[in-house]
Amino acid sequence: MDGSKALTPKDITDFIKKRLVDVSSATVRKDVLFLSRFYNFAIRDLHLQVQNPTQQVRIPSCSQPRDRVATDGELSKILDNVSPNMKDVFEFALETAMRRGELALLDWKYVHLRERIVRLPKEITKANRDRDVPLSSKAVEILHNRGPLTHGSVFNVTINGISSAMRRACIKTGVKNYRTHDMRHQAISHYAKKGECKSNCASASVNIIG
Repeated sequence: MDGSKALTPKDITDFIKKRLVDVSSATVRKDVLFLSRFYNFAIRDLHLQVQNPTQQVRIPSCSQPRDRVATDGELSKILDNVSPNMKDVFEFALETAMRRGELALLDWKYVHLRERIVRLPKEITKANRDRDVPLSSKAVEILHNRGPLTHGSVFNVTINGISSAMRRACIKTGVKNYRTHDMRHQAISHYAKKGECKSNCASASVNIIG
């Protein structure tokens, strides 16, 4: 070993707690198990004299998919406690059910306002396939107010920036157990509550699954 500080069970526990703020327990479980396999490889195959810190921590169990939906009051509090730019990001997410990575990488060249659609290339989608995202009137309004431009980032944000903004807003407002990931589920409830057409609900559902 090179003398650098070895990870301890406390380090792993702290990592788990921090990670659970942004992602599901199933995702955290995969992260910790991957790290455990890394240590086991080092011990068994490379014969390094190290301890596997993951063996002394409680690994999150697999959980059911989250279905947390914020109330209108909770959403208002969150939106009132983020920057104007991040408010656009959150409201656009609520209108389109797009993922954090898709929002962070959204470029004006993917936006087609005349057709009221965003064409996401497979390079930025989780399912690694092209996907068309229909735009509601509110989503179109958000984009019009920001441009439109021919190229360049639409929101100029990062994935971590989106998560951090949500976390700070929830702490400040006292909103419990709500994550950026939950806005995707919120989008379907949003469409249903407004009585939007079935195609919008179906598209949002595909966006959540795919």
